[in-house]
Amino acid sequence: HDGHLRLTAGSDRAQILVEAPPLRNGRLTLTMTGSNAGRMGGIALASPDGEGGVEAALTARYSPDGKVYLARPNASGRQVLARDWFNISDHIAYRLTFEVHDGKLRAAWKNMLELTASVDATAGQFGLFVDGGTVLVTDLRVETLA
Repeated sequence: HDGHLRLTAGSDRAQILVEAPPLRNGRLTLTMTGSNAGRMGGIALASPDGEGGVEAALTARYSPDGKVYLARPNASGRQVLARDWFNISDHIAYRLTFEVHDGKLRAAWKNMLELTASVDATAGQFGLFVDGGTVLVTDLRVETLA
């Protein structure tokens, strides 16, 4: 194996959480390439079973949520905390730095854009997800922030 990770989902979600202690202040660094993925991105502050948390998502289609956004799941689907309509393409490697520090969220896609938002931060798990497609991951790291 070359150390890469392949994550595939049919019409539903596939996700991986890094097996580490829950973090309130942490940074996820992730390099991934999407292939026909409906949505893909990083997760922060999720429960151990993958519920809740906040997503830093890239989407394949334009929508009121945006093409790139920070969102929290809620009873009506999701609460979008920040969004942009930056055009995203398949088969291009994206490097995401997703950081939570003292209730502030920052998601920065290298050479593209940065989104920020505030959130009531409780400790949680970090990881990645894909909805309806495949992602190839070449770099994944979670760090604790002081």
